Amino acid sequence: MARPREFDVDQALDAALDVFWSHGFAATSVADLVAATGLPKGSIYKAWSDKRDLFLHALRRYEERSLADLERKLTRGASPRAAIESWLKSVGDACCGGEADRGCFAINSIVELAPHDDEVAALATGQLQREEQLLARTIQAAQQRGEVGADVEPRDAAAFLVALVCGLNVRGREPMGRAQVRRVLQLAIATLD
Repeated sequence: MARPREFDVDQALDAALDVFWSHGFAATSVADLVAATGLPKGSIYKAWSDKRDLFLHALRRYEERSLADLERKLTRGASPRAAIESWLKSVGDACCGGEADRGCFAINSIVELAPHDDEVAALATGQLQREEQLLARTIQAAQQRGEVGADVEPRDAAAFLVALVCGLNVRGREPMGRAQVRRVLQLAIATLD
C-alpha cells in the first residue's frame, strides 16, 4: 500500500509556480524548486514525473485562475463595456509597476517555450482562445445594450484586445509609463465605438 503524501500538493504547486514565474522554465533548477517548496527532490519526483511535468501543472493552474479571474471581471457590474474597460485598466496598472517586472506567467511561457514545445503551445493557444471567447461574448452583450458600435465584429475585437494585452504584458517586463499605457488603452477602447 502506498504511503499518503505528507505535504500539501496545492501549496507546493503554488510555490513552484512562483519560482517558474520569477525565473522561467530553463533558469529554474530542481534545487530552486526544492528550496521553494520545502520538499525533498524525491517527493517532487513522486508527485510530478520531472521538472517539465511540474511546470505544466503550474501553467495549467495559472491559466485556470486567470480565466476564472477574467470571467469574474467581465461579468460583474451592470455594464459589459464598463467591465471591459475596467479589466483593461487593471492590465494597464499591472504593466506600470508592482509585479510587472515578472510579466504574465502564461505569456512568458509562450515566449520561452511555445516555439519548440507543442504541449505548451497547445495550452497557450487554448488559453488565448478561451479569453477571446469570453471577451467576444461580453462585447456582444455590450452591443445589445448599445454600448459598442454595431459594426464592431465581436470576435475580431476580442482577438485584438487579447493581442494588445499580450503585448502590454511583454512590454510590462520593463514597466511602461502610466501616461503611455493610458493612451494605448484609450486607443483600444475607442475601437469599440
